[in-house]
Amino acid sequence: MHDVALIITLAVALGLGCSADHPVLLSDALDISADETAVDASPDIAPDAGPEPSTLDFAVDAAGPFSVGYRTWEVTYPLRGGSGDRTIAMNVWYPTEDDAGEHPRYLGFLLDEDTFQDASLALPVDGVSYPVLVHSHGHQGYPSNSLFMMRYFASHGWVVVAPEHVGDTISDASDAETVAHYLKRPQDVSQSLDALAVDPALAAADTERVVLSGHSRGVYTVWASAGAAYDRARIAAERPDATAQELDVFEAGLGDSRVVAALPLAGSYRAQWFGAAGYTAVTIPLLTLTGSADNPDSSQSQWDAIGVGSIDFTWVELEGGCHQTFGLGGCGTLDDAEGFAIVNTYALAFARHHLLGDPSTVGIVEGTAPVSPKATVQIK
Repeated sequence: MHDVALIITLAVALGLGCSADHPVLLSDALDISADETAVDASPDIAPDAGPEPSTLDFAVDAAGPFSVGYRTWEVTYPLRGGSGDRTIAMNVWYPTEDDAGEHPRYLGFLLDEDTFQDASLALPVDGVSYPVLVHSHGHQGYPSNSLFMMRYFASHGWVVVAPEHVGDTISDASDAETVAHYLKRPQDVSQSLDALAVDPALAAADTERVVLSGHSRGVYTVWASAGAAYDRARIAAERPDATAQELDVFEAGLGDSRVVAALPLAGSYRAQWFGAAGYTAVTIPLLTLTGSADNPDSSQSQWDAIGVGSIDFTWVELEGGCHQTFGLGGCGTLDDAEGFAIVNTYALAFARHHLLGDPSTVGIVEGTAPVSPKATVQIK
């Protein structure tokens, strides 16, 4: 659960004021036209020019060469299992070469001095496309609550999109415990990818194959979007408030085939939705990162419950890591900078390995190239 007091304390400590962000259409605001994103996939290169540049050229254990831009706008879509339309905010971080400009204020007051609002969009490193990371925030959270990771991926040339799970945010938790809420989260992820795919300014974002991460309750979103099978009978028995229409959608599944690898952060598999064996329907690799000072019993139970060889599942536990080692920081049992660096290195190495086929990250992903003595790697 999001620590509201920590956010307020942070705001007071930084002396942040308030200003309102006004959602605008990304394609109207970014300093790049649709034509400019249609990059020639096979430009003329001199025979001695060497290989084309790639996002794989940047070391995974250090920030990339780009500055970070940010934009938000709204998306409306018809909700499966419900009535009417649902409107959510899209939040996108992306690589830019700008070195000056206005800074965004998340929630209207959390100033991000390391990111530029409405910045111009850098061209894809390889001249073809941007790899994409999608992120699902936690219960009573907000899209940028794992900001350290959004900025890190964007600095490496990635586009990062995080939908606002309306009804379960720090300012609006009106439907956080309803059955409908658990239908909405994975649909928010899929609809964000749909919206990104048709935005002219980001036509080069590769939304056909993406990596998904989720923090805390966002881990539920990860399992759902990764294709875990729901246990209709158990949901019906434990949630008598579930309608037949909602149960039908759960039974049909909410997986998104565009997600090719996933990163559950500080959370566990939920048998009350997927049953004891629903995880076996997942066919993509997952790397879960947890902290020993968070909820070790839950993490161990998850590990013990997953059968050997049933899915491609890796567990990295950070000694001293707490719930916010994967979000806001400030847990006191592990230095923020150290914890964030470990998380970023494993997350980017895993994403590059499974999405981009990066051979240089095999050791990190397989646990044979240690990232930190505070990180323990186990693989099923």
